[in-house]
Amino acid sequence: MEIMCACQGIDLRGNKGLGDGTEPAYKAVRKCVPMLEDDRPLYEDINKCENLIIDNTLIQEVEKSL
Repeated sequence: MEIMCACQGIDLRGNKGLGDGTEPAYKAVRKCVPMLEDDRPLYEDINKCENLIIDNTLIQEVEKSL
């Protein structure tokens, strides 16, 4: 849930100046979870983010950039 909130904050402030690890993490999340523009149930988004962590996709994307 926290990574979803972080990505939403990035979307709201603008994707400027993200770090070497932050940008690929942001992009990995945004590949499967779109920005929240209207109310919607979040359980699917939460599950998708959880899967990014469980299957190590998130870490792999970050490690590729470092």
